Amino acid sequence: MKQIATIFIYLFPLLSFCQDSLSTENYAFEPDKVAKEAVSKIVQYTGLSSNFIVVTDNNITTAIAYLKNNKRYIAYNPKFIEKLNTKTSTNWAAVSVLAHEIGHHLSGHTLLKNQSPGNELIADKFSGFILFQMGATMNEAKAALSAIGHEMDITKHPPKQARLEAIQEGWNEAELLKDVNAVSYTHLTLPT
Repeated sequence: MKQIATIFIYLFPLLSFCQDSLSTENYAFEPDKVAKEAVSKIVQYTGLSSNFIVVTDNNITTAIAYLKNNKRYIAYNPKFIEKLNTKTSTNWAAVSVLAHEIGHHLSGHTLLKNQSPGNELIADKFSGFILFQMGATMNEAKAALSAIGHEMDITKHPPKQARLEAIQEGWNEAELLKDVNAVSYTHLTLPT
């Protein structure tokens, strides 16, 4: 029971990552419910339906995206989320990690047998893009990687600076797209 309470304490802050309300019922019985709802919110910004199974896994060090029996999984270590919350003092860090893993799925990386460090940059860019859309600042979008990027295995992950640049590139593209769409809609003339 103590472990469930601990997981709840560190995942609960994800609730405040955006203006939309998430359910707050029964977290004591399902500690990863907040993460599941966060994944659902992230996917809403893609225009797709969420079809991910979100699970906690104390046997992994951070978070991973994988396929099993033709189903998409996102697994995360609750202690890793706790560490992120402590180091960053922002809920966006955990959201960024989940968005990164969704980026792996949506980019087809979980279908490949050989992983490439370039795939990490693609997932980081996706995370930056989505976090802008959700209302995160540039610093909030980079918080997770800024706090723990030096701890990543550099044989499987690009250098921290390259990853931060990928997040910034995604964030900047989302900002530019918003500005372009705002201009397009103000000059839109509909047929009468």
